[in-house]
Amino acid sequence: INESEMGLYGGDPDNFTYPRYNPDFAFVRAYDENGKPLHTDHFFKWSKEGPKEGEPLFVVGNPGRTERLKTVAQLEYARDFTSQNASYILNGLHDIYQEMMNEYPARFKEFESMFFFTGNSAKVYKYVRKGLMDPVFMARKKDFEKKFKAAVNANPELKAKYGQVWTGIENTINEMRKIGHQVSAYAINPRSSSKYFLIASDLVKLAKQLQLPESERKPAYQSDALEKTMGEIFPDSIDTPLEMKKLKLQLGFIQLNLGNDDELVKSLLDGKSLNDAVKNLKENSVVFDKEKTMDLIADGPDEILESSDPIISFIAKTTDKLKEFRTEQKEIRKTEETLSHQLGKALFAVYGTSIPPDATFTLRLSDGMMKSYQYNGTEAPTHTTFYGLYNRYYSHGKKYPWNLPERWLHPKEPIDLDTPLNFISTCDIIGGNSGSAVINKNAEVVGVAFDGNVESIPGNFIYTTEANRTVSVASQGILEILNKVA
Repeated sequence: INESEMGLYGGDPDNFTYPRYNPDFAFVRAYDENGKPLHTDHFFKWSKEGPKEGEPLFVVGNPGRTERLKTVAQLEYARDFTSQNASYILNGLHDIYQEMMNEYPARFKEFESMFFFTGNSAKVYKYVRKGLMDPVFMARKKDFEKKFKAAVNANPELKAKYGQVWTGIENTINEMRKIGHQVSAYAINPRSSSKYFLIASDLVKLAKQLQLPESERKPAYQSDALEKTMGEIFPDSIDTPLEMKKLKLQLGFIQLNLGNDDELVKSLLDGKSLNDAVKNLKENSVVFDKEKTMDLIADGPDEILESSDPIISFIAKTTDKLKEFRTEQKEIRKTEETLSHQLGKALFAVYGTSIPPDATFTLRLSDGMMKSYQYNGTEAPTHTTFYGLYNRYYSHGKKYPWNLPERWLHPKEPIDLDTPLNFISTCDIIGGNSGSAVINKNAEVVGVAFDGNVESIPGNFIYTTEANRTVSVASQGILEILNKVA
């Protein structure tokens, strides 16, 4: 294990959980123009005592984007399209990388980073959708929207300016719903799509370019560059086990969005299960064989575009439609953005500064306090200690991802195990806040924010104090590490 993994202690299983035992912090030193450490008169002093229960705490940082001003119609679209599709793909990839680590132990490190990176996003979209599916969550949003509308309509001037905003947004969302499934299913993403779909996509691009006069083609399809482009369509090597799993995932994604009655789905699946459809395509599709692919290229662009090969045919039939849909989608988004801007103005006109605007990576202070919450049939402690860190190590058999580096097993001085390590607070944070200073009323650093618990993920849309918690490294724990371990 390398030292950086201590900042991710517990790996994917512990990610977005609490209690946590992560020394996830970093400090940088600023230097002046002469290369000397910069002396400043204004800075946050250090607290050796750390946070105290009941005292006000403040997170000072730059939270990323939130979507708390979205209308109910916009949230329902996110629930039915955006979060559903992102969750399907990301959780599918997460499972694939887990399978690859288990099935090919020699390649464990190769897939570990992809597994953890994908898992982080997969959990976000999974729990965002869970929040959007929660009837209580949606009831709160509907109740706020109802009161907001009533306040606008009760003021003749505001009603004239903003009374139609909600209807306008709902109309744009309804237009998006007409094409949302096709845009999702037809899109080819280099990060998540199977190589076999990427090969078919490159074949169709080639064919469409070859149908043009050479002077009108893109540079990669002209003169000497053309041969190189054709030669690169089929990769020199393909990670077959990985790509077959991704192919199954992609077929399932297309099926999810278009449904079993769609002609393209019927062509790809041929009435078979996903596993059998993958086997069938491997046995019969051109794009699994380099020689057959190159022969098809030699046959010319018309043969490519009119191919009965299910994967190539899918790309050929959807490429132009996808461009049309994306153009339409872009125009709808512009209208939605304009209406959302008006909604923001209406919100300020009604509520003033009592409701903050959505986060946009600008500097903010979020206030809160250390506070427990109910989870998993029990109660979360407000802070954890080094006892818990070492208990995780021993309780999990000293195995990854709960193993420890050598110097944590034999520190230069014995660690005071009852020292606070991580703590929770009701401060409202979002992605982008990682690394933010947590200060007390005396502007003393009592911790460094690094995460939220899993209950905080729907905080992108609504903040509640019941269980949404910021997780931070305590200043006492940081000092203990710097003095006795590092």
